[in-house]
Amino acid sequence: MKITFQVTRVWKGPEYRTLIVNTVRSAASCGYEFQAGQEYLVYTRGTEDSLQASLCSRTQLLSIASEDLKALGEGKVPLTENPNLSADR
Repeated sequence: MKITFQVTRVWKGPEYRTLIVNTVRSAASCGYEFQAGQEYLVYTRGTEDSLQASLCSRTQLLSIASEDLKALGEGKVPLTENPNLSADR
C-alpha cells in the first residue's frame, strides 16, 4: 500500500512537505495500518523514491510518541515540495 503524508517535521531523510510511504497491507506481515486523519511519528527505511514503514519499527501515533520526540529534538519544518510527485496530487 502507498500512503501519502503531509509532513510537519523531519529529523532525517527527505525534507519534503508531502511524502509517499509504502507498507504491506496486513499487520500480520508487519504492515502498519495507518488511519486517515491521524498524526504519526513515522520511521522509514529505504531510498527517497521507495520509503518503507513497518509495524516492526517505532512508528506510532504522535499522541503517544513523547519519549521519542524528546530524544529526537525539535526537527526541521519541511519547506520544499516533493519533485517526485505530480502537480495534480
